[in-house]
Amino acid sequence: MEEGIQQVELKMIVGRLKFMSLLKTVAAVADEAHFTTGPGGISCCMVDPAHIAVIDASIPKDSMEEFKSNEGVFSFEPHHPIIFMSYADKEHITMLLDGRSLRFSFERKKQLSMMLMETTDTTGITLKSFDQITRGWPRPMSLETTGRQLKEVIQHCCTISDHVRFLVKGDSVIASVEDDRIILSRGLAGTVKWTGEQSVIRCMFPAEYLDVTLKTVPDAAKVELFLDTDKPLSIHWQWDGVRYRFALAPRIDSVD
Repeated sequence: MEEGIQQVELKMIVGRLKFMSLLKTVAAVADEAHFTTGPGGISCCMVDPAHIAVIDASIPKDSMEEFKSNEGVFSFEPHHPIIFMSYADKEHITMLLDGRSLRFSFERKKQLSMMLMETTDTTGITLKSFDQITRGWPRPMSLETTGRQLKEVIQHCCTISDHVRFLVKGDSVIASVEDDRIILSRGLAGTVKWTGEQSVIRCMFPAEYLDVTLKTVPDAAKVELFLDTDKPLSIHWQWDGVRYRFALAPRIDSVD
């Protein structure tokens, strides 16, 4: 270990479905989960390989059965832990980290199951990007709705086009797509809020990124969609004690 780099020592007993949901949400954006940990809890902030999407998720200490950790960072690929946890029939899973040795364990039918894996070397990793993790985040307009409502509209749009447009006028939020033969518009139900003077907002985003990420959002979750013209959108939600924030860069039409 390089001088000055502190090894992470962590013990976490957390709801299995809670942690699986976090890992699945991260895996929708990135192939690796990079965690920052400390006495107050654990968080993961990742940018996708194309540098147009960000997922930020955190679990506070008081949302876990047991949590002890020093400050540090560690990374691992979430795919195999997700599969491993899917076989558990207990409510909680234990994660232990000592340096780069990571262990997941649970009991099933009174038998202890364990998975050992080595974390990724985090030396030299820089977390910031996507405009320094979408500095400022919130936008002048927000829509409070449900995970189910937003998912249904985006999934419908994805059947027609790979990009979805949003048009906001006053209290109306419309998602639309079109191809050579079809034009589809879907209104989004919910409560619109403005932080300042109302205006007309027009923006467009890759539909697939929205669809893949929203599939991890529970139907009953209350979500906030933040929009502004030609600026990244963000979607915020909380579920089972975990806070999630997702951001996606816009596609800006070129002007001839």
